[in-house]
Amino acid sequence: RYGGEGIDLMPFLRGGKFYWDVPAGAWRVFYVIRSPYAPGAPEWVDMFSPESCRAMIHAVYQPHYDHFKEYFGNTFAGFFSDEPCFFNDFGGYYSIVGKVNMVLPYRDDLCELLAEAGGGANTPEQIRLMLPMLFYDHDGGAGPALRGAYMDVASKQFAANFTRLLGEWSRAHGVEYIGHIIEDQNTHQRLGHGPAHYFRALEHMDMAGIDIVLNQMIPGFTDVDHAAPVFANRADPEFFNYLLARLPASLARLTPAMRGRTMCEIFGAFGWAEGLPMMKTLLDHMLVGGINHFVPHAFSPKFPDPDCPPHFFARGRDRQYPAFGMLMRYMARLSHLLSGGNYLADVAVLYNAEAEWCGGRTETLQKTAKLLDRAHFAFDIIWEDLLPECAVTGDRLCVRAREYAALVVPESRLLPERMLAQLQALADAGLPVLVHGENAPAGVPNGVPAVLRCLDDAALLEYLEGLVSPSGRLTLANTTTGGSFAPGTAGDASLPLLKYYRAADNAGAEVLFLHSEDDFAPLRFTVELTDDRPRRIYDAWSGRFFAPRQDGRRVDIYLPPSGSVLLVSGFDTGDSPLAEYDYADNAPRPVRFDWERTTLVYPGHEVEVVPFAPGVDVTAQPGYESFHGIIRYEGMLELRPGDRFLRLTGVGEIASVSLNGVELGTEIGPECAFRLENCGTAKGGCFRLVLDIVNNPGHDLRDGFSTFLTLPASGLVGAMTTSRL
Repeated sequence: RYGGEGIDLMPFLRGGKFYWDVPAGAWRVFYVIRSPYAPGAPEWVDMFSPESCRAMIHAVYQPHYDHFKEYFGNTFAGFFSDEPCFFNDFGGYYSIVGKVNMVLPYRDDLCELLAEAGGGANTPEQIRLMLPMLFYDHDGGAGPALRGAYMDVASKQFAANFTRLLGEWSRAHGVEYIGHIIEDQNTHQRLGHGPAHYFRALEHMDMAGIDIVLNQMIPGFTDVDHAAPVFANRADPEFFNYLLARLPASLARLTPAMRGRTMCEIFGAFGWAEGLPMMKTLLDHMLVGGINHFVPHAFSPKFPDPDCPPHFFARGRDRQYPAFGMLMRYMARLSHLLSGGNYLADVAVLYNAEAEWCGGRTETLQKTAKLLDRAHFAFDIIWEDLLPECAVTGDRLCVRAREYAALVVPESRLLPERMLAQLQALADAGLPVLVHGENAPAGVPNGVPAVLRCLDDAALLEYLEGLVSPSGRLTLANTTTGGSFAPGTAGDASLPLLKYYRAADNAGAEVLFLHSEDDFAPLRFTVELTDDRPRRIYDAWSGRFFAPRQDGRRVDIYLPPSGSVLLVSGFDTGDSPLAEYDYADNAPRPVRFDWERTTLVYPGHEVEVVPFAPGVDVTAQPGYESFHGIIRYEGMLELRPGDRFLRLTGVGEIASVSLNGVELGTEIGPECAFRLENCGTAKGGCFRLVLDIVNNPGHDLRDGFSTFLTLPASGLVGAMTTSRL
């Protein structure tokens, strides 16, 4: 660390040497060097220069329009920016201002911009002598203010010179502009691979985007860091599970021009071991987080291709591909139903990138997001640029046609004075502004703390429970992670791995999407609704509506491991009678299956009869470790009168069933249930069963990305049972 004021040594430079009478004390000499080149990226767009971006548009985008202008706005929908960033630093997530020896983006009028961002507290000449504070800690209070001002300038330069120019050019030529930046583990608020500020970086796009790739999220890992092919080989589930999807969802809801549209690039670079069950779990996670448009990654024309598999179809080598089409229809149905409407959230959370910029003890945004998510409070994230637009009406925060009962500030030791003054004004106007942590933030550079209520985890949740409306949170009863429904019996009412998304439109229609992040146990619970209108369960996989168990405002719900369900009201479900929803809470009964033979169907359609009965993991057998394809079981199934469902557990990974030649459908494992309807089974009897199971392609198509995942067993390794409603 160092202290004191800077001295400009340039007047003492003569003949390549400094002639300076050094005052008493210890002095450190800093060389601040300007260069037109960024290390490692000499051809990268200069995000501090609008001319650089315009040159890119002229060289890359304009020729597309010149060649294909008649297709713009019809066949050609628009452009996608994939992970633009400053690229002044590379090889890690921690490109934080203050990092020694990190090259910083610069422009000739930077000192003037910093003086303006600092509110005129220092002149541009004074700022020039303070530039070493961007790299080294200083004992005075000016360093945090300068770093905060620099990042404020950098984030606005990125937005103004890159995404704004590209967005304006695209819309002027009749197309849209979408994409995403590198969000990973707080990079969204940093330099290097980041854009300095997520919301500013994307505000000029037509959709708010993210991606989930590289095994950044592995189902079942919700509290423990896990290995992944990313920087430092470590992924933080607190960020990816509890914050990532919330960023674009909040931006799209609070940016009218985006019309609530969010986008996620999904599935890529997980490896061939990412079968359809994992894909569906990732998809459900993003849907419940507020994502409603998807870019599946990817079709490759050059299989085998080492570039970020899995690749759909894979010239026939991926036998799960036919069911992938069913997953895409499932995606499209839910994306449509979860688009539009008013997301029912009563809590706003402050994006606190500025706290990290200024330094000091700071809790990450995802810590607060995780607490609220696990307690089932719906929330949006707001950012500094919205604070001047905020008004307090009747103790509620009103901004851009949305209202909130409270604003939660993740613990932030330091914040810019202008930002702190805005928060204090909201609190003084009657809005509950709640600090999630022990200390209220202090202003930079004056060091004066705000007068705000500070609450720990338990106190914050207790306060919000008395404040948030019933529509702004999920209320549960009769919860359990196993067994049958037991009304009136207390269970673990928290169900922290249950996620939900609720929205309503002006016509009264409402959707409630529920998703379990518990990869191991089923969840049974009762939802307390906000009204007693009849609900319907929409099965997006089959495209059918079902009647749930409803008693006034209470609806029983069953979710298998990693399962999901959509409750709707106010929709026209037609006049046809509705079948009851399967709750899987009647005791399953063992079923007699006289197995006859098992046949393996290889990707090239070669057929081999093998002696592997149900219960045997096919790819654990010598000589079959690399098998991928269809495992076909045939035999006679004995059903009893009244059997309504055929249940399979331990399915690895996709099951299709036919009885006496009647197709019952295809389901994604590991737990599958097939309705015994329209197949002549009502009176019971013996029926010829053909069960096709497609196993995970990672057993055959092996790649480096898949080494971070476990491979599921192949075939039917669990039980076959039947049940009634």
